[in-house]
Formats: sequence, C-alpha cells, structure tokens
Amino acid sequence: MTVALQPSHQDDTGEGWHEYRICGDIADRTIRAGQGIHWVKAWDVSDGLTGSNNYRPRPTNTIAFDREMAQANAAGASYFVSIHNDGGAPSGILGEHMPGDGPSGRLTEYLVQKLSVELGLPNRGVREVRLYSLEPERNRAKYRSLLEIGDNVADRAFLSSVSNRARIGRVLATALASFVRKNR
Repeated sequence: MTVALQPSHQDDTGEGWHEYRICGDIADRTIRAGQGIHWVKAWDVSDGLTGSNNYRPRPTNTIAFDREMAQANAAGASYFVSIHNDGGAPSGILGEHMPGDGPSGRLTEYLVQKLSVELGLPNRGVREVRLYSLEPERNRAKYRSLLEIGDNVADRAFLSSVSNRARIGRVLATALASFVRKNR
C-alpha cells in the first residue's frame, strides 16, 4: 500500500510564516515514523512558493499541483493526504475532502479525530470542498484528504516547535497505518 503526502508548497500564507517548511518537515517526520508503509512525498517547490487548491474563483499554480499529482499517481498511491496550516482561523485540526466522496470522508474524519485527541488541539470538523488536487480526474488515489493542521496565528508556537512537529508526524503515521490496516 502506498501513501502519498503532499505538503504545502506555499510561502505566502502569513506574515513571517513559512508554511512549506513547516508542512514539509511534518511530512518528512511522518515518513520517518511510518514503518511498514511505502511513502511518496509528492511535492514541487520549484514552480513558485504560492498556489491555491480552491475554486474561489479558481486554483492557482496548477503547474505545481499537476507535478505533485503526477508523482503520487506514478507511485500508485492508494492514499493521498495533503498537509497544510490554516491562516487566520481558529486553533485546531480541520479536514477537507471532495463532495460526495464517502471513502475519503471516512479517512478525513478518522485523521482529524486522531490528530485532535492525540495533539490536544480542537477538532474543527470535516467539510466537503472541491479542491484541485483532490479531484479524481487528476488524483487516482482511492482515499484523498486535505488536513489543516493548526493555524499559523493561533497555533504558531505549537507548530514552530520541532518536538511538536515530530509528535504530529508520529500521530499521523500511526493513524494512517491503522486506517490502512482496517481498510485493506
């Protein structure tokens, strides 16, 4: 089973905040902690440290997203988790998945619940949102989820801590491994 992690490639989400570094580190720590899983880090930082997955009004820097999807698809990822930090939102963990995607909804709910409980951050719930990198026509994984792990203002101190990012990595790796085992 292959799990693709797509850390944010954004560096324009908050003053003095380097989301791509924080999320890239969380992905690296998740991969190191996740023994027994084949991982792929689907990440492109060569096409500008900006971009939006949302259709408000349309996604931007789709070149980077397309390269990341190509990496995940080439690896045969069955699971895909995009890692971000919210900007200017309440403290906590928020999950997103495509509308009507039941399998991805179950994964997203599971990950948000596990991260919230284990990290002590509020559970901000799960919502259905059309997101460019989660659309099935470009992302062939069966399970596709985007996680907003903390906020770059409300949770800045928590996310800035190397030991907390290591905790996030361990919890995320354990939760993904458990979900994969239950859904083979």
